[in-house]
Amino acid sequence: MRSQSDAEPRSGSADRAETDGSLDPEIHFDRRADAGQRPARIAFLTGATGFLGANLLNDLLAHTALEVWCLTRAAGRGEAIGRLKWALEAQGLPRERLDGRVRPVLGDLGAPRFGLDEGAWEALGRSVDVVYHSGAQINFLLPYRLLRRVNVVGTETILRLAAVTGRPVVHFVSSTKVFGAAKYAAFLSPASIVCRETFEIASPPPGGSGYAQTKWAAERMVVAAAKRGLSASIYRLGMLTPHSVTGGVGADGAFSLMLLACARLCAAPELNADLHLTPVDVASRAIVELSGRADAVGRARHLMNPGPIAWSRIVVAMREAGVVAKSMPYVEWRRLVVQHDRESEGEMEILSALLSSGRPPFASAKRILGQEETLAALAEGGVAYPRDNLELLARYFARARQSVDPAEPDVVVPAETGLASATPGWAGRADAG
Repeated sequence: MRSQSDAEPRSGSADRAETDGSLDPEIHFDRRADAGQRPARIAFLTGATGFLGANLLNDLLAHTALEVWCLTRAAGRGEAIGRLKWALEAQGLPRERLDGRVRPVLGDLGAPRFGLDEGAWEALGRSVDVVYHSGAQINFLLPYRLLRRVNVVGTETILRLAAVTGRPVVHFVSSTKVFGAAKYAAFLSPASIVCRETFEIASPPPGGSGYAQTKWAAERMVVAAAKRGLSASIYRLGMLTPHSVTGGVGADGAFSLMLLACARLCAAPELNADLHLTPVDVASRAIVELSGRADAVGRARHLMNPGPIAWSRIVVAMREAGVVAKSMPYVEWRRLVVQHDRESEGEMEILSALLSSGRPPFASAKRILGQEETLAALAEGGVAYPRDNLELLARYFARARQSVDPAEPDVVVPAETGLASATPGWAGRADAG
């Protein structure tokens, strides 16, 4: 990528993504002679105040001995620590773990060198041993040009940071949306449509979603960097759902928004879709487990619950649990959402915007994600997706009822987990840092 301009060429966002995916030829990862050889001690985490990032911070502190330096937008250290504590608390995660091993790095993912001066940038590059890049602007409505600065240029800045010494391993959080809805021959098995866990995807940029295109371009840069000597891995996530224990939700996750809207309207839409409920804490734990394996580098991992559940079964469960009283055709339900949003002065603004295309959400994908190697590796590490979707949904329903009516009892959290009930209201949101 040659320019940090946000101008989009006439050929369209897909062509711009193709161009951006070409990493600046000046970026190389030759290990500096003075970089030294040492065990990993310091992790640099982006997106730590976000839905996934807060869980990654918690898991890095709980399951590794790493110090975690968190890129955080704030005016000072006190404000940064406050933002990190709020993000953990919103998920029901222990904020006490911030003491001792967490250091905020004041900066902006979308700014050149994160907004750091040359000395601070060089010192950061010399200090970091491993990078967990989960920060992103997650918005499925904005065009590529408006997401590019954070999602694409920000990833290039991460790679420039790794190039300071050539030492860090970069673990990049991507999305299964990079495959789009097309049937790409390079990823098809002879008998079925399977998107394999291939480190480098040969397909063209996905159409339609600016967000998906930014993740595609960022992946291409990470792969190009790996060919120049960077140690890297890619984690492609499916749809994340609330925390499996605390029920903590994301402010702009489609499933969370739909569930809360159903509870608020006492009605659910009728949809023909299968959902893979992938709790955010399970995805986070999987990333930390997989990134610590000896074979982590040079791999792509697909993280999505392999056991689907039909939306129609979720609606039945909602009715049985008293979350909704009825179901109705999607067009009628969408009309209720728009009406409620208007009458409540924007209470369902994000969901209303997500549904504005008129196309029902959660459309069943015309592709299958290959993840056999990842599932085997997770089994070796003792990480498992929830097997009982109905038990998981019961926790989600309790959280949704509490969001609608604060008088509802707190979500019951087993004492042995060491976690707390998530703070009522919206929890962590997608955040660039």
